[in-house]
Amino acid sequence: MKIILLGPAPIVSGIDSIGNYILDKLKYYGSVKGRFRFVAAYAQETFMNIMGQALEDFVRAGGATEAIVGIDSHGTSEKALKSLHSLMGPSDLFVYHNPADGTFHPKLYMFESKTKACVIVGSSNLTSGGLVNNFEVNVAIELNPNQKYDRQVLQLFNDLFSSIKGSKSSKLMNSQLLTSLKRTKCLQKRGTTFAESNLPALARTTLRTLFQSTYQKRIAIPTPKTQRRPDRFIMSLASHDVSGAREPYFLVPVTARDQNPKFWGWQRKFVPSQRGRFPERHFQCVVHINSTTTTEQGRLYYVGGRTEFRFKCAMIHYLGRKYAGSFIILTWKRLSSGQDIAKIKLITQKNREYARLAKLPFNVHTMGKKWIYA
Repeated sequence: MKIILLGPAPIVSGIDSIGNYILDKLKYYGSVKGRFRFVAAYAQETFMNIMGQALEDFVRAGGATEAIVGIDSHGTSEKALKSLHSLMGPSDLFVYHNPADGTFHPKLYMFESKTKACVIVGSSNLTSGGLVNNFEVNVAIELNPNQKYDRQVLQLFNDLFSSIKGSKSSKLMNSQLLTSLKRTKCLQKRGTTFAESNLPALARTTLRTLFQSTYQKRIAIPTPKTQRRPDRFIMSLASHDVSGAREPYFLVPVTARDQNPKFWGWQRKFVPSQRGRFPERHFQCVVHINSTTTTEQGRLYYVGGRTEFRFKCAMIHYLGRKYAGSFIILTWKRLSSGQDIAKIKLITQKNREYARLAKLPFNVHTMGKKWIYA
C-alpha cells in the first residue's frame, strides 16, 4: 500500500493535481484493459478539456467504466451528463439524488486491474476546478489486489460503490431521465462556478417524483450472505458479440466460467471436438427477443489460452452493433429425455427491465463487458 497526497493546490505545497494523476492512470489502466469507476457530487463539461480525450482513449482501448453523478445544489450541468453518457456505455452512468437525505457530496475515483489498484478520496469534483484549478485536498491509495490486506481495503470501496449504485435513489442515465431533470431546472445549462445553495422548491418537489427515498443518513456496506445456488447468468453484449462478422458466436469470460463451472457443465459435459483440438458442448438454444422465440443448435467451445470461451448463437450474433450494451439472461433446462436446453432472453435498452439489471453489482471483464450470476 502506498499513500499519495494530491491537489490541485498552490505551487508551494509541492503536490501534483488529481487531474494529472488521473490522466496517468487512465493511460496505464487502459493499456491493461482495467476498470475506472467514480462517484462525483458534481460534474461540469469543463472536465472534458482536462480528461475527455483520455477517457475516450481509455474506453477505446478496452477499459471498463462506471460512474455515479449527483445533481444536488445545482452543481451538475446538462452537457456534462450528455458528454459522460456519450463516452461511456449505455449501462455505465447513474444519477443520484435522495429526497430524504442531505446533499449528495462524495468524491471517489477508483482504478483496478488484476495486479494493481488505486482509490482516490478527497474534495475534487469532476470539473476543471476540481481537477486542476481549485485548492483541493485528495488522497490516493495505491494497492496490490494480490495482497490480502490491500484486497480487503479495495473490497470496502467496491462494496461502497455497489451499494450507492444499487440504492433506490440511484437511477440509470438515459434520454428520458435527462428530459425529466431538465424540467426540474436542477441542472446547469453550462459549466460555470456556482456557490453551493439549496435547490429551488419546485425542483425539490419534482425530483421527489423521480427519485425514491432511502431514509438513511449513511450508506451501510452490506454483509455478505449465503445465497442460493444461482440459476441465471446475466451478461452485457459487446459490439463484437453482435457484429454479424465471421463465426456466429458471442464471448463469455473464462473468469465467469471458472467462478461457477457447474452452471456451464464444465468440464463434465464437454467432449473433444471432431478433430480433438478443443473441448465443446452441444445443445438446443431457445432465444427470446421481444415477442419472438426461435430455436437453433447451440454450441459452447473453448480454445486453450484464451480469456473467453465461445457461445455459438446466430440469433444474437446477427442482431447488429446497435444492440451492443444490451443484456442477455441465460438459464438452463434439462428435459426428461436428458437433453439440455439453453434459454436466452435479450433485454435491450428500451426494455423496462434494463435499468434494474444495470444496477446489479456486476463483475467487469475486458472491453467493458459485465456479468453476474443471479
